[in-house]
Amino acid sequence: MPDSNQTTLKLAEFPGGVLNLLCPDIWSRMLTLTPTLTMTVTRENTMLLDVRTYTCHPGKIKGHLALYEKYGKEPQTRHIGQPLAYMITETGNPNQYVHIWVYENAGDREAKRKAMQADPDWVKYTQESAKFGGLANQENKLMSPVGFFPDPR
Repeated sequence: MPDSNQTTLKLAEFPGGVLNLLCPDIWSRMLTLTPTLTMTVTRENTMLLDVRTYTCHPGKIKGHLALYEKYGKEPQTRHIGQPLAYMITETGNPNQYVHIWVYENAGDREAKRKAMQADPDWVKYTQESAKFGGLANQENKLMSPVGFFPDPR
């Protein structure tokens, strides 16, 4: 019997979604061949990953990261904790870096980021970063891990 963190989908009761719309004949054959097939999706822990990709102007990434290390690292980790990863590009765009922060959920993320943004030390970092002008682009994705691998913490 599934616990409260599990969802069981019975193929015969599942409407088929996109597969049924695009390939109704395949969906019909799947139901005929495996009418009792079930799939259980388990979520042991909830988690929200904030995956941030930053692109610096050419020639600015080293200075930008040095500025972060000097002014931004301490207040950010004080409020958010250690990142899951903070990485520079090995192959690909040499002007990009990525960092991933772990939150329990959207409310946890909102509360921690609100506290960080009110911190005078963080405000100083953002002002210094703006003066330096190293960032060209920022992309953020909020993601959740799948249930069939352990949480990446």
